[in-house]
Amino acid sequence: MEVYGTAGSTLKRQFLRDLGLHHVSDSRSVRFAEEILAYSMNEGVDIILNSLAGEAIVRSLELLRVHGRFLELGKRDIYGGSAISLHPFRQSLSYFAIDMARAMSPEQSGPLLQEIRLLLEQEVVKPLPYRIFQFADASEAFREMAQGRHVGKIVLTVDQTSLVSREAVSNARFPMCGDATYLITGGLRGLGLSLAEYMANRGVKYLALTSSSGPVSEEAQEGLNRLRAKGVTVLARKSDVANLNEMEEFSRRSIVLYPPCAA
Repeated sequence: MEVYGTAGSTLKRQFLRDLGLHHVSDSRSVRFAEEILAYSMNEGVDIILNSLAGEAIVRSLELLRVHGRFLELGKRDIYGGSAISLHPFRQSLSYFAIDMARAMSPEQSGPLLQEIRLLLEQEVVKPLPYRIFQFADASEAFREMAQGRHVGKIVLTVDQTSLVSREAVSNARFPMCGDATYLITGGLRGLGLSLAEYMANRGVKYLALTSSSGPVSEEAQEGLNRLRAKGVTVLARKSDVANLNEMEEFSRRSIVLYPPCAA
């Protein structure tokens, strides 16, 4: 099997060569199509994994052999409603649009990440190169990413010396009214549920928790049980925060059931 690669900078093209690719072209010019035809002795290729846009898609489709497959990772032309000629499909081609955000559901990504972890531990595959930025330099990191100058991944990290100690956070004063009703959206899982418990530990007695799925998960039920064991009155409902009518109804229930904050 022969792999042909394209990349948009000299640094990235050299990185691909270092990985073992013999034929690497410039992705910022559609001349890559002519070069790949020359590399393949005018045979073309069987599969194209694409993230380019515009004319590059048209030229790429022309590279496919009979029964070739085009795997589209890019979104610009799809969301922009771009049109392409059907002429290349006379070769009985297949076009697959792949939305990685939707393809990687928790059920799929969990086992896949475990498999990748094992391959990394066994040194079957090597991690991508990365560049680390402090959170204070996040704007610079995003500029770097937008300009496409980096190879591999960009990582944001926290300088330990800049962290506030846990003791300082614990001793900080966050005034909360024990007689008020506090509404937490997304309060039935993860960070929202942790915030509810944090508030309960600091004297809040009335909580209204909402989420798009409602209190149906085991995590939500266990969290509600812990809150009620602390003496907290909890109203938990399925509500969409983007739906004004649902949120108004939820607020009305909260006000009726729970007292206002005593001044």
